[in-house]
Order: sequence, then structure tokens, then C-alpha cells
Amino acid sequence: MKKFSNLPINVEENIKLVKSDNTSGSIELTLKAVETMNILVQNISLRDLNVTKKLIRETAQKLVAAQPSMASIFTFLNSLLFEIDKSHDVLEIKNIVKEYCIRFQHHLENSTLKISQLVQEIVKKDSTIIAHSYSSSVLNSLINAKKQGKNFRIICTESRPMNEGIIFARKLGEAGIKVDLVTDAAIFKYLDVANIVIVGGDAIVENGLVNKTGTLGIAIASKYYNVDFYSLCGTEKILPIGYNLKILKRNPVEITSRKLKNVTPINFYFDVTPLNLLTGIITEVGIKKPAEIKNLIEKQTVHSYS
Repeated sequence: MKKFSNLPINVEENIKLVKSDNTSGSIELTLKAVETMNILVQNISLRDLNVTKKLIRETAQKLVAAQPSMASIFTFLNSLLFEIDKSHDVLEIKNIVKEYCIRFQHHLENSTLKISQLVQEIVKKDSTIIAHSYSSSVLNSLINAKKQGKNFRIICTESRPMNEGIIFARKLGEAGIKVDLVTDAAIFKYLDVANIVIVGGDAIVENGLVNKTGTLGIAIASKYYNVDFYSLCGTEKILPIGYNLKILKRNPVEITSRKLKNVTPINFYFDVTPLNLLTGIITEVGIKKPAEIKNLIEKQTVHSYS
């Protein structure tokens, strides 16, 4: 593993914050990555081109490694590295980074807005909606639907082990939306009365949607009960063919702190749901069928920085 020892202290601290955050959604974490890259270029005053590029690449590598399941962090940094390849001047590169950070932040804001508008097409009046885990895209879309005068009921999971679903439920409730909060395992009881399932998404890879553990089970059950299943996922979360997305084990203490004889707690935050189990993926460029998403996956390229 590469050693990173030349980064400014405040950049290292930001990377640690990104790594330790196990409740925020992908958009919030990506904005933190954007902030980190901005801090980097504000703190480096080097005139050496190779050293400047090296520091930017090292920061990118470390941010991706901090949250390897968050595709939007990779996409932001991957695209940024292609941008700085165009220049051979240190000051110009620093300006490129600053300008690209602004553009990508605007992209995320516009993507969230467009996705929210498209969600209005699938949320019907007086419907029962199942949601799983915390997603700012889902949260904003449902709150906007409420503002548009649509009444509906949400059934959401607590989302163990960190229970970010409780935060999600609280924010919906504060917006005047009726919410039933249930345990993860109890959600299947409600699929026979649900009209639709809406989840977020941390990444889309060639073999499926990467999202909070439990998404796969809900998707399989939705298919059985003939309930439409949608993921809200901007195109920045689409990863190239062959990309080695790492789904890491998390701290087993989050499951139990007790020492149990012959028992090994295993704590995965994410699972992968085959795209053919989804009714559609709502992106900022439209509601896409799984086959259309596969075409977008084939267009992605990876920078050689790794």
C-alpha cells in the first residue's frame, strides 16, 4: 500500500473525516471530497509541475480508498485527473482544479433537482412507498412531492447497523410526511400493500446496483409481489466495465461488542442488486431501463493514475 506523507495536515484530516463517516449519503460524502481537493490547491504553493500533479493524484487515491463503494467520489476525481492532464503549468492546474470543483458541485445540485422532478412522475396520490436507508436524493424528492400537493405514506427501514433510516424518517416526518418506521427484517411484511419501492444508490456497476445491505432482498421480494422498484442514481454513480469496486467489511463491534465463542460477526454495509430486478433507474438525464444503463456503463473510462 502506498504511503501518503506529503499532504497538508488539513487535507489528511478531511480524508479521515470522509473515511469515518458511516451514515451520510453519497452526495454529502462527494461534496466533502470536493471540499478536500479545494483545500489541497489552496495549501500548495509549489511551482514544480510533477510534484503538484503527484499531490493531486495522491489525494485522489486516498479519497477513493476512504469510501471505495461511493462511485460519485471516484467519478469526480477520475474526471478531474483527465482535466489536469490538459495542462503543463502549475498555476493553470490549480485554477483547473478550483473551476472543476465548482462545476462538479453544480452538477450534483442540478442532478438532484432533475431527479426530484422526474420522481413526480412515479409518485402517485395516496400511494404507499417503501424506502430503505438514507438517501438525500430520495429525501429531497419525497419532500418536493409533498410540496407539490401529493399525499402519500412512507414505510422505511431503520437501516442497521448505524440506523441512518431513523434520521431519514425524522426528516420526512418534520416535512409533514406520514412515516412508519420498521426494522429491516419487518419490511417484507409491507410489500403486499406497497405501490412502489424507492431507494438511492451508491454505485452502478456492470453486475448491478450497489446500495445499503438489504436492498437486494427488498428487490427480490418486490419482484415476487409485482411492486415497481426504482433507484435514484445520478450518472456520476455509473462505473466503467471492469472497475474493481471494493465492498469492505466494517467494524464488527457495530453488530455486537460481546465476545461469542465460535462466532464471527460480519458487517457489510452494501450489497449488489442485479439491474434486471429494477423497474428503472432515475437519473438526471431521464428514467432509464437496465439495458440503457448498461450502454452508459460501456462509455466510461478510467484514468491511469491508479
